[in-house]
Amino acid sequence: MKYPHLASRIFNTPLLMHPEKLDAIIAGLGGRLLGAEPELNDHGRDDSLFTTQPGVRRADDRTGQVYYAHGAGLARIDVFGGLAHRTRMTADSMLIRGYQEVARAIEAAADDPQVETIALNLDTPGGEVSGAFELAASLRDLAGGKRVIAMVDTLALSAGYLIASQADEIVVTPTGLVGSIGVVMRHVDFSRALDSDGIEVTQIFAGDHKVDGNPYEPLPAAVRADFQAEIDSLYGDFVQAVVDGRGLTAEHVRGTQARTYRAPAAVEAGLADRVATFDQLLSELQATRSVALPAGQAARANVSAEDMTMTDKTKAAGDTQQPDAANSNEALEAARAEAHAEGLAAGLEQGREEEKARVAGILAHAQDEGRDIGMAKTCIEQGLSLDVAKSVMDAAPVPATLETSRLPSLAHTNGHDIGADTESGDWDERAAAKAAVARFQGSAH
Repeated sequence: MKYPHLASRIFNTPLLMHPEKLDAIIAGLGGRLLGAEPELNDHGRDDSLFTTQPGVRRADDRTGQVYYAHGAGLARIDVFGGLAHRTRMTADSMLIRGYQEVARAIEAAADDPQVETIALNLDTPGGEVSGAFELAASLRDLAGGKRVIAMVDTLALSAGYLIASQADEIVVTPTGLVGSIGVVMRHVDFSRALDSDGIEVTQIFAGDHKVDGNPYEPLPAAVRADFQAEIDSLYGDFVQAVVDGRGLTAEHVRGTQARTYRAPAAVEAGLADRVATFDQLLSELQATRSVALPAGQAARANVSAEDMTMTDKTKAAGDTQQPDAANSNEALEAARAEAHAEGLAAGLEQGREEEKARVAGILAHAQDEGRDIGMAKTCIEQGLSLDVAKSVMDAAPVPATLETSRLPSLAHTNGHDIGADTESGDWDERAAAKAAVARFQGSAH
């Protein structure tokens, strides 16, 4: 096995990560771990994919950590890709960012006197256990008493949701996913592969449990039970953290059974507070600042020159009347409601277009490459991104009896129901898709 230090971060260790994203990482790193060196690609992200107002990039002089300053006293910290302890690296399938790096960025934003609100812009399937609970527990202290909003722009799953659950508010985009409150571990067994290659591994060790879970032999039942006990303990910690952060009951959190929830369903389940886009959130904060005018310099920064002239004239005339607090509150609520309605409409339209593009891309890839349409359906129903769906379909073998010339009409797709099966013969698409996923996972291991 090559790169055992990478393998040890993926196999035989508990992970707070969505299993399908774990599969994608294994697909990306699998060849490298097993001896094949894949060609690396650039998977950088464009700010314009998340907001039409990217903000001003700021780097803390002390730590060098980056955050983005927007109007309305908002600092945005991007938390993209897999999350890991004391590391930053790029796999073929995603960026992996360190918890400590996120923590330092939060501290940097908290130290900025112009920042009133910190928004964690989350698009992450989760990551390692080490460091996740520590970041979640210290989030409010790191923010220095400033308001923290978790802005879920696509994914906040597993460790990503653990972090989001500690924010003052969770806002999710119309097509965003939250949840996956659970823990997963993968064990890989190379023993049969080594036997076929005529390789025998001899373990020399002291201490009965020194080589528990090693990849050179099948997993013993007793060791599996020990691993399960560790997983159960971590799951209990995860549930309690969400209970503390969201004010839900433990029974409710466990009742999710690590499901993922899209936008409105997430709000209904109590895992998010509302549906909005980042641009809508920014508009609301700007409206709040422009309506709720405090006394002094901050107020003058939010009014026009004409307004200031009128104010000065009023003072000169000896008018000391104070603004009506009730009217200010009503104006504030009206501005929030208007911004919310406008942002929600824009977000829903954007979500519909993104979902159509995702479904069309998956179906087109299946048709162009002669892939299994049942697999394409499974990818769509599971909410996989286009890149991850391509990885899964490319890794799955094509059944000999599969007809790829007839695809479901895109007019009948909505991400949940892509129409009746159109294949001929006795081919069971759903069973074949599940079998293909199993083969894919087996080959990745």
